[in-house]
Amino acid sequence: MRRGLEISLAIAGAAACLAVAGYALAVIHDFFHYADAYPYVAIDDGLANLSYAVATHGRYGLLTSPIQGFSNHCRHDGFFNYGPWYFFLGAGLTWLFGYSLTLLRAIHLFVLLIAAVLAYRWFPAREGKAAAGLFALALLYCFDNAQWPMVRPDAVVSLFAVLFLVFAGLALQRQRGRWWFLAGLCASCGAFTHLIAWTLVPACLLVFLIGQWMAWRQGAGGWRPAARDLLALAAGGLLGALMFLASFHFRLADLLAFLKGYKSFAVDVPAPYSSVLRAHLGLAFNYLGKTYRVLLASVLLVGLCLAVVSVISRGKIGAGVSAYLLPPALVAFLYAVSLGTYANYHSGYVILLQVSCFWLAAAAAYGLFRLLREWRPRAGLAVALPAALLVAVLACQLTAGKLKKVSARSQLAKDWVSIRDYTDEVIGILPERATVWGPVVWGIETPGRVQLVQPSEGFFAFHAMSQEDRDALAPDFFLMNNYLNQPGRQDTPIDLVRAVPRYRYEVVALVAGEPYGVTRIYRRKPAGPPADGLPLVSVYRPATRQWARGTMPAIDVCFEEAPPVQLNVRFGARLFALRSDRAVKAVLPPGDYLLRVGLIRGKTAADLEAQPLVAVTTETTVTEIVSDLGPKFDCVRYGDDDRAVFLLHRHLGGPVYLSQFDGAEGAGIAEVAVFPIAFLEPNTDFQDLPDLVQWQPSPGVRVVERSESEVVIEGDASQYGYQFASPPVRVQRGTRVQLRLPVAVERGKVAVGVLSQQGEWIVAPTDLRTEYVFHTGASEQVTVVVANCNDRPEGNPPSRFRVGRGSYAQQEKRLYTDLLMEKGCLQK
Repeated sequence: MRRGLEISLAIAGAAACLAVAGYALAVIHDFFHYADAYPYVAIDDGLANLSYAVATHGRYGLLTSPIQGFSNHCRHDGFFNYGPWYFFLGAGLTWLFGYSLTLLRAIHLFVLLIAAVLAYRWFPAREGKAAAGLFALALLYCFDNAQWPMVRPDAVVSLFAVLFLVFAGLALQRQRGRWWFLAGLCASCGAFTHLIAWTLVPACLLVFLIGQWMAWRQGAGGWRPAARDLLALAAGGLLGALMFLASFHFRLADLLAFLKGYKSFAVDVPAPYSSVLRAHLGLAFNYLGKTYRVLLASVLLVGLCLAVVSVISRGKIGAGVSAYLLPPALVAFLYAVSLGTYANYHSGYVILLQVSCFWLAAAAAYGLFRLLREWRPRAGLAVALPAALLVAVLACQLTAGKLKKVSARSQLAKDWVSIRDYTDEVIGILPERATVWGPVVWGIETPGRVQLVQPSEGFFAFHAMSQEDRDALAPDFFLMNNYLNQPGRQDTPIDLVRAVPRYRYEVVALVAGEPYGVTRIYRRKPAGPPADGLPLVSVYRPATRQWARGTMPAIDVCFEEAPPVQLNVRFGARLFALRSDRAVKAVLPPGDYLLRVGLIRGKTAADLEAQPLVAVTTETTVTEIVSDLGPKFDCVRYGDDDRAVFLLHRHLGGPVYLSQFDGAEGAGIAEVAVFPIAFLEPNTDFQDLPDLVQWQPSPGVRVVERSESEVVIEGDASQYGYQFASPPVRVQRGTRVQLRLPVAVERGKVAVGVLSQQGEWIVAPTDLRTEYVFHTGASEQVTVVVANCNDRPEGNPPSRFRVGRGSYAQQEKRLYTDLLMEKGCLQK
């Protein structure tokens, strides 16, 4: 009987291992399909410049952001925010394969895969394989659903932590100095990779002390071996610390100044401990849902209790299990407790919490299996067998789900411009190694392709310079994206002109692509009147993955006076509420446009603290909570000498508002010229969607106006409720469809979605676009739906919108080559 259970468990363990490996391959496959676009390139991704600079120029320093926040010390030749190990690993990969942000982001994923492999190697055979499978499955699912892979060292912190768990366990089992040395080294490297993980050091010390106490109690300890092991532990910890300090030339005073300033920002914050801890725990585990959170918490509690029992137990059972339970219990508990004092929130900070908790849960499962086996030989095997089968079934289900449909991340990646494409479009306009001030995300390849410095650091350096030095070091170009261009910021080309009055900065190009909005490229020119003509334009259309790099002749559009526009932009804790001094309005058909707005300058200078700007919106009241991407609407500042500004606007049809925020007496908008962006249209035959008379509103939604070409809908205030749906539209299975449906929103937030024949979203209603492209899969009919997409479940205004006649086109299923050969091949 026991032999049969052992064979069954071995087979189930192998099946679980293969199933988890299959899920890992599906996750890897999906990752490399979205990683070049999703997540969007954030400010933290600018840290990739460290790896790039080491790989290409042998410089370990953040060249794009050379001044350390909180202390104002230089970090262009030594970097002390994080430890060097992650960035030197990235430098090695960059040197070997060439620079790629996707490659550097992949470090995050492959570090977790290494942790999963270590779990399989660490937990013993039979029962251990089921426990390792649980850890690997939980970790991969967490990465796929909750973690944000970007260029940050947080994942490497977790790798060092996992290595510490293994080496500390080996040290407890074998009581050898070399294992304590490696445990101390990994704990030190993990703590110094990101100082938020400082609790790895006390966790290491506690494991050592408890281990020595257990050895002494069992009669295997002594002062001499304890001193030897302590010396080995200290040597490992000291080596990790020395590597960290050596990476920035032992500038200890600079490090302490940075830590003091950062402490006042993230630690000395008057926030209740419990609320801070709950926020971190929610960020770590809310993706699981309530049932699985309760289950995980129960298993972790069991793991903590087993760790305590294993330490105080005098039998061989406790001594055998403590090596697996004690290190993860201390790491997870101490790190979770420390997060309650850290009132700064980031998905990267909870990776160590997730990894250590999953490892502790796996160790708890293994501990239970082993204790049951020691109690009754067949009991542990009998419980481990269904656990291994459960892992195999769950892994197969998750793999099938990933292969069945496109993930939400890959779907977003299809709707967004590739990071590499957008960067190349911006940087490709600039001369090689041009000096640039701009966002760090476009300067990762500094100092190779460009020499970029973040504007705030540039202005800080200018404050200490003479005017002669400012003139000599004024950048050739200035880049402004939506983040830098949002209301309330002061580091703009206007501020640079005031710092170097012998020059002016004139916009020479605009690059637009979702989700980054518009990046403006300003070129330095001698002071004088602005040049005539239009700037270069590059606009990305996600539906066809196509760039348009030109404009058509201006169209005849009549703008009339409109009510003032209200902008409410919140960034972090700051709210910028601006009411325009004047606004004009026009109605435009759907399309992409370059707007040239002629300005009338006032008789008095504008307020230096509130630089005048022009914004383009589709509503008179716009409220946004902005991230690193900045606001979704386009706006532009202007200076004393500017007589015109340019804006790029992707319009969905209906009214468009141009608002001027300029309190100078006599200021105004002189004229507006509208230039359509020239896209090359495919030679595709579009056919009309079903007549709008056949579309049906949802219960509680009213059609208030209806004509042959347009309907007006009064919707409800639901969060995601369907508002207006087409009848089934016949399509071919397995073909690509282009859909165009003009929707103009007058109130609320709505978006267009497409449902499959099975009622699943093919296109989720997340935002409005001028065109949608999707694959029909197994569906022979689809339903087009206009739905609410409100951020909150309550407190939303009822939606009101207009829907025009739509059209769609299906791409030929068979390849052009096959069609050509079918009709013209001579071999019959």
